[in-house]
Amino acid sequence: MHISSSTKGHAQLVKVKQLTSKSVVSSRIFAVAHLFIIIIISNIIIIIITTTATTSTVMTTSYTAAVSVLVLV
Repeated sequence: MHISSSTKGHAQLVKVKQLTSKSVVSSRIFAVAHLFIIIIISNIIIIIITTTATTSTVMTTSYTAAVSVLVLV
């Protein structure tokens, strides 16, 4: 069975695209996980420092920041 060079090239291109999309997805998941870990740690620190009504405002702000970063990613 003879496969033309253009078909081979296309098959290789598809493989490369699949690999890059997988790495992009995994890097996004990694970035999002890191983002949430950082937010959780910062919120814990904020709660420890100030155990008043202001923490809810700070948490809302950090949550909004997280959502905006997710939209950018």
